[in-house]
Amino acid sequence: MNTLVNPQRIIPAQVINIHGINDEMVNLSPTLEELLPRIQFIFQSIQRVIIYNADFDTGFLPGDIWEDTEVTCCMKEFIFIFQELEGHFSSKRFPLAKSFNVSTNRKIEELGKPHRALTDCLACSLVWKWCVNKRKIIDDPQWKKSGYRVNCSHCRRDTFHKFRPRYRDDLPKYYQCIECLQNNISVTEMESILVHNKEE
Repeated sequence: MNTLVNPQRIIPAQVINIHGINDEMVNLSPTLEELLPRIQFIFQSIQRVIIYNADFDTGFLPGDIWEDTEVTCCMKEFIFIFQELEGHFSSKRFPLAKSFNVSTNRKIEELGKPHRALTDCLACSLVWKWCVNKRKIIDDPQWKKSGYRVNCSHCRRDTFHKFRPRYRDDLPKYYQCIECLQNNISVTEMESILVHNKEE
């Protein structure tokens, strides 16, 4: 299903600034009530649904639609995996466009117009596939107990370190000692450190 929905109310200007959908665009679109029978029919054959920001999106549909369906939040999974790989995360909310850029090194506009059902669905699908692949890494017992004596990429001290693969495979891998990890060295700072170390 790929359609705009008539909210049957005026769309606030600040909301239009976010997604670019105005009152004129949805004037002739179906209402949620008109779409519900089709949505319910689709969900009859679905056992599990992946939604990017599930807590937000599920609030728009009646609760009985989800009774026999497992709902998984792609955003929460992405945040969990990002935090495991990077050792820190600064926000509980991570926009779909940002997670798509991080996981694929692409812009969401390459898939279509952002904030449209089909574009967001395709983007969520690719972020979820990234999550599935990275899950294999962090769930690997060998990775969980792996540790090495190497130079910390931040403080350069030789000690026992936990190896952390990057969230993007094309970025250089780095090592963090426990102290630097606890200090939540940012991704941006770590990248500049890596460049500086390479120049040395």
